[in-house]
Amino acid sequence: MFVFSYLAFLIPLATCVETSPQERRAPSRIAVTKNVLPLVAASRPYPVIPSSKHLHKRRPFKTAILPLNTSSTASDDDTISKIQQDVLTLGGRVYMINVTLAGKPYTLVIDTGSSDTWIASSTFQCLSKLSRAPLPQEACGFGKLYDKEDSSTFASIPTHTFGVRYTDGEFLLGELGKEVLGVGDKGEELKIEQTIGVVERGWWSGDEISSGLMGLAYSALASNARELNYTSVVFSLFKDRTVPPIFSLALSRPTIQNPVAGGLLAIGGIPDVQHDGEFVSTPIKPVEQDTYAFYSIEVEGFDIAPPADPSSSPGASSWEPNASSDAPLLALGVEDSIPIHMPTSSTSVKSVSTSTSTSTSTPRKKPTKKPTKKPKHPSHTPSPSSHSHAQPRPRQATRPSNSDPNSTIIFVPNLTMVIDSGCTLLYFPDDIADRIASLFVPKAVFAENSNTYLVPCSAAPPRVGVVVAGRSFYVHPDDLMNKAPGAVGGGGVVGGSDGGGVRFGEGRMCTLAVQRRGGGDAVLGDSWLKNVLAVFDLGANEMRFSGREEY
Repeated sequence: MFVFSYLAFLIPLATCVETSPQERRAPSRIAVTKNVLPLVAASRPYPVIPSSKHLHKRRPFKTAILPLNTSSTASDDDTISKIQQDVLTLGGRVYMINVTLAGKPYTLVIDTGSSDTWIASSTFQCLSKLSRAPLPQEACGFGKLYDKEDSSTFASIPTHTFGVRYTDGEFLLGELGKEVLGVGDKGEELKIEQTIGVVERGWWSGDEISSGLMGLAYSALASNARELNYTSVVFSLFKDRTVPPIFSLALSRPTIQNPVAGGLLAIGGIPDVQHDGEFVSTPIKPVEQDTYAFYSIEVEGFDIAPPADPSSSPGASSWEPNASSDAPLLALGVEDSIPIHMPTSSTSVKSVSTSTSTSTSTPRKKPTKKPTKKPKHPSHTPSPSSHSHAQPRPRQATRPSNSDPNSTIIFVPNLTMVIDSGCTLLYFPDDIADRIASLFVPKAVFAENSNTYLVPCSAAPPRVGVVVAGRSFYVHPDDLMNKAPGAVGGGGVVGGSDGGGVRFGEGRMCTLAVQRRGGGDAVLGDSWLKNVLAVFDLGANEMRFSGREEY
C-alpha cells in the first residue's frame, strides 16, 4: 500500500534573501555541445488540452528527500554542448523527446518539474478516474507501449512498487525496475542503466503520442530514491563525469510555417542557437540546506508596459515601444513612507500593496473557495488584491539596464518561481496577473468557473518581462496568447458559468499565458522558456539565462 504525503510538510520555507540591484553576469563562455537533441511539435488543431493536467503532474505526492552534493566540473571557459536533441511538443505545450529502452524507440514527455521516469506497460489497464472500473486501454491516451517481457535488459525490483497520484485525480500504479535507457540517438555516451517505473494500471489523460514521462529535476523528488539510492536521469547521465553536469533548453514556438518546431535539449552544455550573447546567473534555491528538489529561483520583479500602439494591427509579432525616460519603478509590499532610491531623478514612485511570499514546493490545487465577491458577469476582470503579506522594508530599486524605457518595473520581494518545462502557462502573483490582464486592448476577462483569464485573440498585448538577476527577459507577444495550430487558444470551447461557452480561435477568445498563482507555486512555464536559452548547471546549483525572444 502506498503512503503519500505532501512534500511541503517535510520541508521548511525557503530562506528569503535580498537581491542585488546589479546584473549578476554568468561566465562569458558556456560550452557549446555536440549532444543536441531535437524537440518536435505535434500539430493538432484540437489537441487534448494538457496544461492544467501537466501542471498537477509536476506536483505529485512524494515521500523521498535525498540530499545532493554534486560539485561542478565545468570551467568558466566551457565551449558549445556536443549533445543536442530535438523536442516534440503537443501544440506548443507538451515537450517530448525520443528515447530508447532496451534499444527500442519511445517518446517521453520531458519535465523539469519532476524526477521520476516512467512508461506505460503493454499490459496497461486503464481505469475510470472516479469509479476505478476498467476502461479500454486507448481511453488513457498513451502512445507506443513498453513490453518488459520483450526486453533482455529489464531487471525488476521486487522489494518496491511504483505509484504516483496527482491532485487532479490521475493516478498510476506499477512496478519499479532497472532498464537500459538511451537519450536520443547519440550512442553509448548517453546510454545509462536507469531505475524506471513501469505503470500497469491507473487513469491518465494522454496525448496519444507519448508513452510516459522523463523527469529532469533533482533526485529528491523521485519515488523511493532514498531507499534504493538511485538518481534521476540527468544525474545518472552525469555520474561518470564524462559529460559536464549541465543541460540546457532552447524551446521554440510552433508556427504555421513550422508547426513541428519544438526546440532543442542539450546535454553537457548549450546548443548552437541564436541568443543575445549575454548570460546572467542566479542560484537554485534549496528546499533546505544542501537539499534541492525543484529548479526554484528568485525573481526580482516584472517589467510591464501597455501596448505601444493599441490601434495598430493587433497580434503583431514585433514590438516597438514608445520612447520615454520617466517610467516608474514600483515596489510591491513597501510602504509609502519608505524611500526608494532610483537611478534617475525624474522617475515617479508609488507603492502597490500585494500578496508576496516565498513559494514552497507544494502541489498546485484548484481553489477550494470562490472569490469573496462574485463578479457581476462571468467575464469580469478582477480588481487587484488589497492585502499584503510582505513585511515593509527598504530596498534598492534599480531599473534593469535592458528594460524598455516606457515600462513600469514592479519589484516583488521574496518571490520564488519554479522553472517548469512541463507547464504551459505562467503563474504570477495574483496582482501582477490582474495588472497584465487589464493592459490588453481590449482587456482580458476572467472566467470564474475555470479561474482562467481569456482574451480576444485579436487584442493588442502589453509588453511583459520577468526580471531575473538584474535583467529583464521579455515574453514575445505570440507567446502571451499563442495562436499557433494546436496551441493555447488554438481550438476548442470553454464553457461559461451561464452555460453559453466561449469559443476559441479564429479571432475569438484565447487563453492568456499569464494566470493567477492563487495558493500554488509561482511558475515560469514554457510561454516564458520559449524566450530564453535556459541553462541548468547541476554542478554549481545555479540557473543561467540568455534572451532569445526573436528567432
